[in-house]
Amino acid sequence: VPEIDGLSLSGAIHINEQSHKFDGIERIEKDGSVVFTENVVSTARDELGFSCSRLEPDEVETRAQELLSKFQAYAKGFGMVF
Repeated sequence: VPEIDGLSLSGAIHINEQSHKFDGIERIEKDGSVVFTENVVSTARDELGFSCSRLEPDEVETRAQELLSKFQAYAKGFGMVF
């Protein structure tokens, strides 16, 4: 990836961290765990029945399968089938 003139690594990291909330991420912890914003947590819980406020790296695959299953059930309620 080519460097961007005038943008330091720390500057790029800062921009990336500031943009997380637009993606529903409150923060990424030092161990790699993702903490989601309250809006994302409550929407996923209320709409999909999926409860996850913090996602640890070693549970990504399991939680992804759970989320997929919940979303498929949700979509089926609207006549969509995957």
